[in-house]
Amino acid sequence: MNWTLSLRDAAPAGQALVGGKAVRLGELMIQGFDVPAGFVITTDAFVSHLMESGASALLDGDYPTPELLARVQSHPLNAEVAAAIRDAFAELSRGDPQYVCAVRSSAADEDGTSASFAGQHATYYYTREDDLETRIVDCWLSAFTLEARTYRRQMGLFSAPRMAVIVQYMLPADVSGVAFTRDPTGQNDGCLVIESCWGLGAALVDGRVSPDAYFIDRETRAIRSRRIGSKRSKVAEALLDRTGSRLEPVPRHLQRLPTLDNSAALEVADLAMRCEHAFGTAQDVEWAIVDGRLHLLQSRPVTRIATAPGNVEGRWIAFKPVLENSDEPFTPLSIDLFRRVLSPAMGFIDGRLYLNFDMLARLMPRDLPERTLADALLLRSPGTTITASWRTLPRLLVIGIAAYLSAAILFARTRRVPRVLFEGFRERCESLLANVNMNALTTLRTLVAPNRLFPPIGEQVIAANVSASRYFLLTGHLTSFLAKHAPGLSAEHVAALTTGPKDMASREMVEDIAQLARVAADSPSIAALIRANRFEDLPHQLAVHPDARPFVAALETFMSRYGHRGTREIELAAPRWREDPTPLFAMIANLLGDSPPRRPSPEERRADAESALSEHLPSRIKRTWVRYVAGRIRYFAALRENTRHWHPLAFATVRAKILTLERQLMVTGELKCADDIFYLLWDEIEDLLLGRL
Repeated sequence: MNWTLSLRDAAPAGQALVGGKAVRLGELMIQGFDVPAGFVITTDAFVSHLMESGASALLDGDYPTPELLARVQSHPLNAEVAAAIRDAFAELSRGDPQYVCAVRSSAADEDGTSASFAGQHATYYYTREDDLETRIVDCWLSAFTLEARTYRRQMGLFSAPRMAVIVQYMLPADVSGVAFTRDPTGQNDGCLVIESCWGLGAALVDGRVSPDAYFIDRETRAIRSRRIGSKRSKVAEALLDRTGSRLEPVPRHLQRLPTLDNSAALEVADLAMRCEHAFGTAQDVEWAIVDGRLHLLQSRPVTRIATAPGNVEGRWIAFKPVLENSDEPFTPLSIDLFRRVLSPAMGFIDGRLYLNFDMLARLMPRDLPERTLADALLLRSPGTTITASWRTLPRLLVIGIAAYLSAAILFARTRRVPRVLFEGFRERCESLLANVNMNALTTLRTLVAPNRLFPPIGEQVIAANVSASRYFLLTGHLTSFLAKHAPGLSAEHVAALTTGPKDMASREMVEDIAQLARVAADSPSIAALIRANRFEDLPHQLAVHPDARPFVAALETFMSRYGHRGTREIELAAPRWREDPTPLFAMIANLLGDSPPRRPSPEERRADAESALSEHLPSRIKRTWVRYVAGRIRYFAALRENTRHWHPLAFATVRAKILTLERQLMVTGELKCADDIFYLLWDEIEDLLLGRL
């Protein structure tokens, strides 16, 4: 029997003996592609082991009972098979006792044009000679997992599996990833798509990281766009502790750095296209870079290309306040929780939040131009003057009265709200966080949509934030009024008239960050630590540095007020500054340079604009009206900014509740890795907690 074959000799042997993956790798090696050396344990060895272990029923498609699988696991390899494996490994490793290999599945029907089995069967990294036989058996057993059997049924494959195993030199990859010669999502027609991460590609294939993505034109090879992911974890290129986890954190200064420069991305694109030319069809290519050299790990057909999303009913328009925060898609748990508290006029498409344009258009006057409504929804100044005719006046009155009745109380309560009232929102969040009977969903509902009649306005920060959007309508009115009555007044002067006061939370936060930079600059050694850009080490360095006390004290004061802020604050999966201060340290580092030139303060700019207003608008009555409207705009702009400081605290509180559940599920073994919980739905989490899933 043929127990082993060199990987280079696999192609002529055929899929039935060495599996689809080995055949394709053998073909690529023959054509000169840089594929790591290896050998194949054939399906003959798989069949022989199952028969000798008393599990031959599995070869006939019988259900893999725990007893049958235990027999396969515990039975020693046939002496002849074991000897052939040892000989092949000795030739591959050339006697190096530290030689490390990857053990990979190669099922007979794997990597075909109709079924790829991507991610269904096992791959084992960091394998040395002493545990090679165990990993080979583990690979065989992966043919019988629930996931693999379900996939076979979905693909219409009802014959019993036959599994070969590939043993290859394991590349200590610095960067690795996949490349699709045609976008499998169907959303980027004409593009080749590359996804990449630090370390080995397993973290990307398993979905453990949000990879970098590069979209490259197939014809011109021009990079159309790229998206840099938050690569918080990686499968390390070397496993120092063989008993520990293969997943380790990526240094924070590398998490948002691109893994590929343009030339490397184009080199990967060229490799992928050569694979497509070799096989004559769109390819899903796995690759790795070691010390600047690109290697090919696998190439299989893209078995399914989705059509671009054209089945969305109706018209939708992006919800700009969220889009301003981030254009990345939300995680499934965030979407699931937000859906339960959002208005019916809002919805998620491809993980992003939209407004139902058709629903809102039906509420507007029939002769209102759609472009005007779109501008309003996107918080842009309308390009068309809104006029009402006698025919549409009744409809406008009905809509206006309904809108007033539905929002009048909130609008009235937020006409003049002392900023100090919102300070109580922190205590509200802290009390909910301490309440163990309030789960994440109930906490979100309580903070976003209180079901009490007339709760204190200081607890309604999100509703108050929405009500502050009337500053947009006032701005449109003021702009039109001044264009008509004071056409000589510049746009800069109009903006200065409506610029919010200096005691806004957003301005104070910027000033407090600048103050942190000034405290750091007072100590050259602390400033040098921050400028070194090793932000992941900075908390520890500050904790032990003798000169760090003033900066640490200032940082703790800052965190007590702003620790709930962060990047992508609406996304529940996003860490806050209190958890990950890296983005904050980066801002402080940027402020340690030369002091920017002094610019006129908002008050100075407003005084200049007032003088210009008197010059261009002689009418005192009209100037009084302009000042009143401008004052209202400034107030509502400040209200919007001040409440925007607090509503991230609501999301941070819900996130803290979710992380408590995640720790509980990791202790019980239901979850394996941090952040996995954000890729579940709320009902699934409850089922896990109750043992139903």
